[in-house]
Amino acid sequence: MDDAIEAEVTTITVPDTSYELYYPSVAPEGPYGVSFTVNTGTSAVEMTADCQEGLLDGRVPQTAEEAQLLNAACSVAFGE
Repeated sequence: MDDAIEAEVTTITVPDTSYELYYPSVAPEGPYGVSFTVNTGTSAVEMTADCQEGLLDGRVPQTAEEAQLLNAACSVAFGE
Protein backbone atom coordinates (compact mmCIF):
# COMPACT_ATOMS: atom_id res chain seq x y z
CA MET A 1 0.00 0.00 0.00
CA ASP A 2 2.80 2.40 0.80
CA ASP A 3 4.21 1.80 -2.69
CA ALA A 4 0.85 2.69 -4.24
CA ILE A 5 0.65 5.90 -2.24
CA GLU A 6 4.17 6.93 -3.19
CA ALA A 7 3.54 6.15 -6.85
CA GLU A 8 0.21 8.03 -6.71
CA VAL A 9 -1.65 4.99 -8.01
CA THR A 10 -5.44 5.08 -7.63
CA THR A 11 -5.94 1.33 -7.31
CA ILE A 12 -4.40 -1.28 -5.09
CA THR A 13 -4.46 -4.90 -6.19
CA VAL A 14 -5.72 -6.94 -3.26
CA PRO A 15 -3.21 -9.80 -2.72
CA ASP A 16 -4.33 -13.27 -3.82
CA THR A 17 -7.53 -11.94 -5.42
CA SER A 18 -8.86 -10.52 -8.65
CA TYR A 19 -10.04 -7.39 -6.79
CA GLU A 20 -8.66 -3.88 -7.18
CA LEU A 21 -9.40 -1.48 -4.35
CA TYR A 22 -9.87 2.17 -5.40
CA TYR A 23 -7.60 3.82 -2.86
CA PRO A 24 -9.18 7.33 -2.98
CA SER A 25 -12.63 5.86 -2.25
CA VAL A 26 -11.67 4.37 1.12
CA ALA A 27 -13.46 6.36 3.83
CA PRO A 28 -13.56 5.47 7.52
CA GLU A 29 -17.07 5.57 9.00
CA GLY A 30 -17.19 5.72 12.77
CA PRO A 31 -14.66 3.91 14.91
CA TYR A 32 -14.66 0.59 13.00
CA GLY A 33 -16.54 1.02 9.72
CA VAL A 34 -15.25 1.77 6.26
CA SER A 35 -16.83 2.37 2.87
CA PHE A 36 -14.95 1.83 -0.37
CA THR A 37 -15.23 1.04 -4.06
CA VAL A 38 -13.75 -2.12 -5.53
CA ASN A 39 -13.26 -3.27 -9.11
CA THR A 40 -14.53 -6.85 -9.20
CA GLY A 41 -13.18 -7.53 -12.66
CA THR A 42 -16.55 -6.90 -14.25
CA SER A 43 -17.70 -3.68 -12.56
CA ALA A 44 -17.01 -1.13 -9.86
CA VAL A 45 -18.98 -1.91 -6.70
CA GLU A 46 -19.45 0.23 -3.59
CA MET A 47 -19.10 -1.79 -0.40
CA THR A 48 -18.88 -1.37 3.35
CA ALA A 49 -16.97 -3.22 6.02
CA ASP A 50 -17.07 -3.48 9.79
CA CYS A 51 -13.45 -3.96 10.75
CA GLN A 52 -14.18 -4.91 14.36
CA GLU A 53 -16.87 -7.49 13.58
CA GLY A 54 -15.17 -8.74 10.41
CA LEU A 55 -18.19 -8.10 8.20
CA LEU A 56 -18.27 -7.24 4.51
CA ASP A 57 -21.53 -5.56 3.44
CA GLY A 58 -23.07 -6.70 6.72
CA ARG A 59 -22.16 -10.38 6.43
CA VAL A 60 -19.25 -12.68 7.12
CA PRO A 61 -16.97 -12.98 4.05
CA GLN A 62 -17.98 -16.03 2.00
CA THR A 63 -14.63 -16.67 0.31
CA ALA A 64 -10.93 -16.23 0.99
CA GLU A 65 -10.91 -13.44 -1.63
CA GLU A 66 -13.63 -11.56 0.25
CA ALA A 67 -11.69 -11.95 3.50
CA GLN A 68 -8.59 -10.52 1.79
CA LEU A 69 -10.67 -7.60 0.49
CA LEU A 70 -12.01 -6.92 3.98
CA ASN A 71 -8.49 -6.98 5.38
CA ALA A 72 -7.17 -4.64 2.68
CA ALA A 73 -9.96 -2.09 3.11
CA CYS A 74 -9.53 -2.05 6.89
CA SER A 75 -5.75 -1.78 6.59
CA VAL A 76 -6.03 1.21 4.25
CA ALA A 77 -8.65 2.90 6.43
CA PHE A 78 -7.14 2.31 9.85
CA GLY A 79 -3.55 1.20 9.33
CA GLU A 80 -2.16 -2.15 10.32
